[in-house]
Amino acid sequence: MWQRNRVVARASAALLIRGQVQAAEGVVTLVADRIEALDLSMATAPSRDFR
Repeated sequence: MWQRNRVVARASAALLIRGQVQAAEGVVTLVADRIEALDLSMATAPSRDFR
């Protein structure tokens, strides 16, 4: 899994991860089965001045 998604996981500003959460003895782990880059760009509207 890591070898397949290493570049995306290390280069992306945000990730969308699907997997299973495991909790045992106070430790929470996410076992991922899919990793995708999450696009943070937004269509911007013209700035408005509310003064």
